Amino acid sequence: MKDSQKLRIVLGLDSRGRFLAGQCVAADEDEENAIRDVMYAQRFKLGRAETKQAANIASKLIDGKIFEPTRGKVPVVRKEVYRELLKVLKVWDPYKNMPLPGNVRGAITIGDTVLCQDKEQGNDCVWRESKVVGLSKDRKSLIVRWANNPALKPITINRKAVALLPVKF
Repeated sequence: MKDSQKLRIVLGLDSRGRFLAGQCVAADEDEENAIRDVMYAQRFKLGRAETKQAANIASKLIDGKIFEPTRGKVPVVRKEVYRELLKVLKVWDPYKNMPLPGNVRGAITIGDTVLCQDKEQGNDCVWRESKVVGLSKDRKSLIVRWANNPALKPITINRKAVALLPVKF
């Protein structure tokens, strides 16, 4: 059996409504990021087997393949297998609460951590982690506080001007 800490299950539906599920093992952080890139690009869910039952079912899946930075092949599975995987895996779906399709920044909400430019540093563009502490009424602007110095006054920034941190799963 493969190491369950590094075993990831990519789940989703294809354009014809077929159920897809495949296992991917991330040997290092680069491979983990490649799996996430494919998952984001193809709007899939990412699962992790945390129980013996989940690891047993997941180990029977065919390996998924990554071809390019955002393309991959996930095998077709029976509907029953797909539904069983959803029951036993810890599944993370980044698109579950997204307000607009393909608009990742639209999902940023209070409590999220983002990267903002610190323009006080002069000509050198320095990006710093910031915690979202509020939203404007029209939800186009974020009110953020620097993560490394929360005592400073919060700033307001357009949500399109922030960068997103990689998601830890």
